Amino acid sequence: MRSKIIYLMTAILTFFIGVGTVALVSSFSPHASDSVLIKNFYEHEADFNLLVTGGSDYHGENKPDIRLGTGRAGNLCVPDALLATLKSTGPPLTSS
Repeated sequence: MRSKIIYLMTAILTFFIGVGTVALVSSFSPHASDSVLIKNFYEHEADFNLLVTGGSDYHGENKPDIRLGTGRAGNLCVPDALLATLKSTGPPLTSS
């Protein structure tokens, strides 16, 4: 099973990298960190050379239990180091 997951993950990420993807949005809530796909990605992230970003998964009123910036019941935990990495490797970040 694990080899199938790694194969599928590699195929999907290879496709997205080929069309210009440079980063992945990864949820940092406790339930998402248990995901087999997320665990496998982090074990092999150096192979893909992608930046990792985080977010609350907020999508407005259709997900009323998720709050912008704090996640579900305040469970959002995006490490500050991710922002530092994005600032140092990506184009300049500007506010709109």
